[in-house]
Amino acid sequence: MKKLLEQKALNNARVADEKGQTALHNAVLWGDQQLVGSLSSHDYKLAYDKDSTGCTAINLAAQEGHTDIFKELFHRSVDATTNSGMNALHIAVSFKNREILRYIAKERKPVKRLINQQDKNGNTPLHLAVFKGTFQGLHRLLKLAA
Repeated sequence: MKKLLEQKALNNARVADEKGQTALHNAVLWGDQQLVGSLSSHDYKLAYDKDSTGCTAINLAAQEGHTDIFKELFHRSVDATTNSGMNALHIAVSFKNREILRYIAKERKPVKRLINQQDKNGNTPLHLAVFKGTFQGLHRLLKLAA
């Protein structure tokens, strides 16, 4: 049954529901890493599709704290931003997802781009760490910025 559902999801991967979410968005929300892997391998562009709130799959993974799924999507869609210009690092800081912050901190090359990226309000992930009181996250971000 699961194999049948996975095949159906692959065939209709770009079809969005009433929330603008594709099969990949839903797989992330369900925490289904296997389906996320299948869908993102099937069509890498799915990782950049935004739902009606402007979230991409990696943004949802950072928001929901699905670290393994986040890792699956990281190198495919690290630059994906929400409609408000927030990248995955902004969101991980905003939702205080320590495990995801630890993972991002290990990935030095992409982080150099993400750490200085401003959202539409002019905030970088570092600004958000200060606003949100994410002091462990702030410490990690400061080390990366140095």
